[in-house]
Amino acid sequence: MNQGDINTYITTFNQLLAKVDFNHTDKGALEMFKRGLNLMLKVNCIKKKPKPTTMDKWQKAAREEQQDYLKVQHTIISKTKHVLFHLFHLISYLNLLFWG
Repeated sequence: MNQGDINTYITTFNQLLAKVDFNHTDKGALEMFKRGLNLMLKVNCIKKKPKPTTMDKWQKAAREEQQDYLKVQHTIISKTKHVLFHLFHLISYLNLLFWG
């Protein structure tokens, strides 16, 4: 999986599976899919309750976990920008007080 784009990975995986005349239930297909996932994404999917057991459930779980990860990243970045914005204004105010 490249750059964390789970939708592209799933689409490409499914297309390649079809090109070699495999389907989601063929032996080894699910293991190949899981092998291509980022380690933490794979771990988070395994920790889901109930655990995914089919290709469709694994792909759904991977999408959900990736979406959760992106939401957390957005929250962290937003809060960091907010803190930096206020810090910048505080520094500007202190510079004005001390240096006129």
